[in-house]
Amino acid sequence: MFFNMLSNSKTMSSQYDKVKISSRRFLKNFDRFFPEKVKRTPTGKALVEYVLYGYLNKGFLAAALNNNLIMSSILANEVERTYLVELAGFIHAHLPTECWGSEETQIKWAESGGLEKRIQAIPYHSGDMYDST
Repeated sequence: MFFNMLSNSKTMSSQYDKVKISSRRFLKNFDRFFPEKVKRTPTGKALVEYVLYGYLNKGFLAAALNNNLIMSSILANEVERTYLVELAGFIHAHLPTECWGSEETQIKWAESGGLEKRIQAIPYHSGDMYDST
């Protein structure tokens, strides 16, 4: 019984660390690889809010996240159209696979609350099973 509790404790801690790291990694990659001219646009902000918090988007970004090239091309404004290829590469290389690919996937991601909600959902403690604080 004790070893089971200890094993579960390590697993939860490990899950917490992995999700926390993936959240930090996404933000670091966003700063490093996302097109500079787009970072501070509504599209850049919407992408960060979607990945971190699951805020579902409509229009151009939703079409891009759904792998719908035709629709994303139609819905893109002039600026978005110029970085569509860069955005597709960023999505493929740096977003969690659980958050893009189809409309159903997007809905599930939004319902899950994004990376930050996943962090909160994993029970975490200091590592000391007897620590009451």
